[in-house]
Amino acid sequence: MIDKKPIVSVVVTTYNRPDALSLILLALNEQDTNDFEVIVADDGSSSETKDAVELLKPKVSYKIRHVRQSHDGFRAAMIRNKSVSVADGEYLIFLDGDSVPQTSFISSL
Repeated sequence: MIDKKPIVSVVVTTYNRPDALSLILLALNEQDTNDFEVIVADDGSSSETKDAVELLKPKVSYKIRHVRQSHDGFRAAMIRNKSVSVADGEYLIFLDGDSVPQTSFISSL
């Protein structure tokens, strides 16, 4: 069986806010569409962010990938670019790590 590629890749940029990231990932699980993947673009967070992502992976209905770079100052643009390079979606949506989406966020775009 061939996996169908998602139409949308949601790139969520984060840095040391596993609490906020968890809220975002849970809100994305409540979307009124399911044709998307999520890429966590991690700008050098501590291991708590990785732990939060791993904890939520089995609890959500979409694919999550965690793309991380080492901490070397504010390099959000670089980690977004790295995340885009692994995205499978035809369209990209970018979310900041403190933006909790409503249930129609993806379908309304």
